[in-house]
Amino acid sequence: MKVIVIEDEPTSLMGMKRAIESIELDLSLFTSNHAEEAIGIIEEHRPDLIVTDIMLPGMTGLDLVEHFVSKYYQPKVIIVSGYNDFEYAQRSLRFGAVDYLLKPYHTEEFIEKIRKFLLLIRQEKEQHDQLLQQHTFAQMGKRLMRDNYLSDFCLKYTPLEEHIYQRLKLWNLTWLADQPYFIMVTDTKGYPDGKPIGRNYDLQTFAIGNILNELLTGFETTIFFKDPKHRWVIITSIDNVKELAHSIVQSVKSYQKIDLAMGISAKMELFEQIHSAYQDALKAFRIHSLSDHSNFFCGTVSTESSSYATPDQMASLLCEQNEESIAQAANQFVQETVMLEGTESREDIIRNILNYLSQIHVSLSEKMNKDLEEIPMSVWEAVDEMQHDSRISASFA
Repeated sequence: MKVIVIEDEPTSLMGMKRAIESIELDLSLFTSNHAEEAIGIIEEHRPDLIVTDIMLPGMTGLDLVEHFVSKYYQPKVIIVSGYNDFEYAQRSLRFGAVDYLLKPYHTEEFIEKIRKFLLLIRQEKEQHDQLLQQHTFAQMGKRLMRDNYLSDFCLKYTPLEEHIYQRLKLWNLTWLADQPYFIMVTDTKGYPDGKPIGRNYDLQTFAIGNILNELLTGFETTIFFKDPKHRWVIITSIDNVKELAHSIVQSVKSYQKIDLAMGISAKMELFEQIHSAYQDALKAFRIHSLSDHSNFFCGTVSTESSSYATPDQMASLLCEQNEESIAQAANQFVQETVMLEGTESREDIIRNILNYLSQIHVSLSEKMNKDLEEIPMSVWEAVDEMQHDSRISASFA
């Protein structure tokens, strides 16, 4: 708590100072014998309690207090005066003075009044902090419920029914039903199925979220939250979504030294498309997460038709020793493996690649009309350790 005593008479000022210092409460005490000096102290420190004489050099204590008191700053004020004048008392009450103390007064009376109002100030501060804490908890609960709903919209098809629209209205998210939007999925690169559990990874998620908060708070039609695997999901109606994505990736790299993977959906027109947009963004994110490429992937990722080389076709390319075609086909296979329905983790991807290698080995044996040696264990181990599609391509070559 902060207190200022303003009194032009040195002896009185010293006595008031000593009296307040005798009170066993945690406070900061300022003193002044001139209105102009007092103005500077009040402007800088905003004391909780102002004790002022009426007659001061330069202006009255009443004028000084009236200069500051407003709806934004409402200190407790005690007026000290040698004038038993009803007009002074009435004026002091108009701007909220809590007491009017006539000189001469007993030191014990002065101490008791100061103590009473300091205890009142402390109580009011505690009540304010409790209300603020309750409000903070309420906001956190509201945001958690909102994020859970948004995550559910991503994970399963949700029709825009009346109760859903009312929730969007409550969260100021009706633009999701009224405007086109994109969905972005982002997280630390190299973890397509989500980062492992651990404090360091939690700190990464927290750091990324802080930067998203700084970059996105000003956009009214943008919202971000975490999916069940703690990847950050961004839904936005901003048209220059690629520019926004670049800004996020560069900011996280610059300030946190974290390489991000980023996947972006195609533009969607309907609320009911949130689920499919999330799935597209997630597939694009996973491709970028497993890739050495710095450019992230955008737009709808189709899995309806398979365009990668079959094991028989890949065996033919190996027989021809066409390294460029082999690398291109391997990359295409890895990308489509990542996009396959039911592929949930890096282990699923590796399992599909190992199966593909086994089938290629059988096709090669048939084409060459001879039994080939078993694929060396070192190849299986190398594939299992791979996190980037360019390294997987090299293994085929």
